[in-house]
Amino acid sequence: MNYLRRYRYAWIVITLGSGGFGSLAHAADTTPYGAYMLNPQGSRRVNGMGGAFVGLADDAQAVQYNPSGLTFLERSLAIGANYNNVYNAEANVDGRGTYNAVPFAYVQGAAVYRLGNIGFGAGLSASYLVNQGYAIQDGAYANTVAVNLSLNSYDAAFAYRVTDDLSIGVSLHLLKLTEKFHLESTDLSAPVQDVQTSVLGFAPDIGVSYRSVDDWGLGFAFAFGRSFAVDPNLNQRVSLPWFRGVVIPPKLTLGGFIKINEQIMIVSDIDFFFPPGNAVYVGSLVAPGFSQIALDNSPKVVLHGGAQYHFINSNTWDLYFRAGTYVEPPRIMGSATRLHGTTGIELRYWVFAPSAAVDFASGYVNYSIGLDLSLKPFD
Repeated sequence: MNYLRRYRYAWIVITLGSGGFGSLAHAADTTPYGAYMLNPQGSRRVNGMGGAFVGLADDAQAVQYNPSGLTFLERSLAIGANYNNVYNAEANVDGRGTYNAVPFAYVQGAAVYRLGNIGFGAGLSASYLVNQGYAIQDGAYANTVAVNLSLNSYDAAFAYRVTDDLSIGVSLHLLKLTEKFHLESTDLSAPVQDVQTSVLGFAPDIGVSYRSVDDWGLGFAFAFGRSFAVDPNLNQRVSLPWFRGVVIPPKLTLGGFIKINEQIMIVSDIDFFFPPGNAVYVGSLVAPGFSQIALDNSPKVVLHGGAQYHFINSNTWDLYFRAGTYVEPPRIMGSATRLHGTTGIELRYWVFAPSAAVDFASGYVNYSIGLDLSLKPFD
């Protein structure tokens, strides 16, 4: 279940009123963070085709999207690494009435291997990483606050082709959630606040793929929900209510692809996100004056569509153009639906395949770059 998010370190200057930083009080609020996105957050190939991939799932990205695709790998051995730089202005973070965005990035990598009717895969990612800093002026004293939330995922996947047309697979994810809070003040009488905690979690994904002579195929993937309990009493040791649990709702995806001819392929997915429950935006209340931003506790449906054009096909060189679109429903209470456009390009030479993609909408852009290494099938 690919919910990848990483904030770059950003500093915001805040001036407090007469109450002062030290006098701030916060109730024991245990509402968890919703650490997930409705946007596709996969490889350049996935992002370039509008996020539609569950029905295809024939490269290293199958580890995160649909493990059953490992037995239908286009090449027997594939290794992929992705870097994505994202700007997403979807929330009124500072409570000043405008939608803000802190640039963030996410990274992931995976290696997969197919041997006959069996497929294996392993991957890792910084699934969700937030680093933010605040310079807070409290009268004559200056305070610096740094907060961190990271969710790292270590993945293993296995698939078995039951028949020539049907494959089943499972991905197992070992997850580590870490939350940190650090505060220093120029007031030497004020103690340094340096608190952190870590929680481990485990979650599976399952998938099914059906292929008909490589001309068309269907896929099904289900990502179980994830939840992490964090001790709310940690907030009594810091000046802001940063420490919270984390929830990621289950997601069901149905997808398919069809090859029109040797050059053109059409792909489509539909995602069904379950309600997250009572959850808040990561970044709520992390600085004085910041409001608590509630996530929309309703099921969400996201329809993805895209195409790939194999422009050059030779024994040595391959050139692909990709394009797609999807409609992103509001994840945060009060935000608007956004229509996305995506495009991408890949140049393959021998075993090397550098590529790039961009996903753009109102207040949103995601630039993806990366490199794949792969070998042609042995059979």
